[in-house]
Amino acid sequence: MDTRETMLQALSSQPDGYSSVDNSTGEKFKIVSTSANSLRLCRVVSIEQENRFVVETFCKAKGGQWR
Repeated sequence: MDTRETMLQALSSQPDGYSSVDNSTGEKFKIVSTSANSLRLCRVVSIEQENRFVVETFCKAKGGQWR
């Protein structure tokens, strides 16, 4: 399972503050925060890659997929 798949699964099941490291690539991610309204659920994730640090927001509608 690659880092992105692991992260997308964690978005659906893990609390804010959850972090994970991919041992093969060294890539790390941490779920920073969650917000929701009647239409969608959004989570902010920090991703640390080699020589790069990215913050992304992933959202999904109820029953949908993370985008």
